[in-house]
Amino acid sequence: MHPSSQLRRHLLLILRQQACLHTQIQQQRNIQIPSNAPHISKSLAIPPAYPPDVKARLDSLIPPSYLPTPSSNPPTSENPDLPNITIKHLIASGLHLGHSTDLWHPNMLPYIYGSRLGIHIINLEHTITHLRRAVHVTREIAAAGGKILFVGTRKAIHKITYDAAVSCGGFYTLSWVGGCITNRERVLRRSSNFDPDKVIQPPAVPGVDDMDVSTEGMSGVLGSKRQPVVHVPDLIICLDYPNTFWAVHEANQAHIPVVAICDTDCDPTRVQYPIAGNDDAVSSVEFVAGLLSRAASEGALMRARKSVDRFMAPKGKGSRGGRPGFVGGGGGKSGNYGRKSDAGRQ
Repeated sequence: MHPSSQLRRHLLLILRQQACLHTQIQQQRNIQIPSNAPHISKSLAIPPAYPPDVKARLDSLIPPSYLPTPSSNPPTSENPDLPNITIKHLIASGLHLGHSTDLWHPNMLPYIYGSRLGIHIINLEHTITHLRRAVHVTREIAAAGGKILFVGTRKAIHKITYDAAVSCGGFYTLSWVGGCITNRERVLRRSSNFDPDKVIQPPAVPGVDDMDVSTEGMSGVLGSKRQPVVHVPDLIICLDYPNTFWAVHEANQAHIPVVAICDTDCDPTRVQYPIAGNDDAVSSVEFVAGLLSRAASEGALMRARKSVDRFMAPKGKGSRGGRPGFVGGGGGKSGNYGRKSDAGRQ
């Protein structure tokens, strides 16, 4: 018999067996189980892999950071962080997509849900919790009058970085120069836009407020002796952590808190407030930057309201506000009233 005919017969036999198996499966699916059928006994159930005591001992060896944690409570009036933001919004922005399974950092293991088609999937339960914490920290720092710096060096997110900083009244940088924090005086002197009249302050005079001292005409005298006064930010938000590694390094040396989007190839232990998410997609970076910028704007508004309430609050008796009609006031009118009353009595 020819080999081709043998192969043809063998294939026909396999197809017939598959057809019979398919028919049997369909017949089993169409069988209706009667209501009085006995339940499956517990002896037929799959036994546990380990005894209860052994399983409890093994579970106790797992670090808490590797255990799954449920998402935080939904935002309420007492917890206004991330209003109306759910995991569906995070998925729509692409925050759940990580890097290739060949390019990942071991410290990101607690934030990885699994892998699909060679790409790590980020656990968004951790992401939304850490995002809510970062929003709260940003709002509180802005409410306290802190300076917030947005750092985004990748060309694709330059506009996102600029818009996020401008909308909340913060600061931004599109290219990080080494030493901007740890060696800021020397870096500033080398800048082409260095103006000593604006950044160099005269020596402090005891009993005189710094705001009352003018710096005009002091640049020639103090230009080479006094160090420029450069304020450091109170919070740094890194929108592309791998490209701004030295910014995070200098912030750690200066004890400045950092909020950063950490992908699966990043080390989150160097960031105080990491947000596990995709830092390559423009949509995900824009989503996180918009939330943090809105939180900073809300914090600045809270600070402005507190200042207005403090200014409009009525002052009590004995306050040195110089307002007429108050006994013991520091103004001239209140003193004249007191002298006139004393003269009338005499």
